[in-house]
Amino acid sequence: MSAKRLITAYILLLWLAVLAIFSACSPQGAAAAEAAEAHEAWEKVYGGMNEPN
Repeated sequence: MSAKRLITAYILLLWLAVLAIFSACSPQGAAAAEAAEAHEAWEKVYGGMNEPN
């Protein structure tokens, strides 16, 4: 392979690695919906309570 093709392949693999890292760090659709639902349920039960002094 020529140097230009090696550099192009390296950049492509680096870009894919960066995308994989960001997709792993960001919440996915189902997980985000589940977290929002759990937060709403928590607020319904404990939302009006004050912490004891």
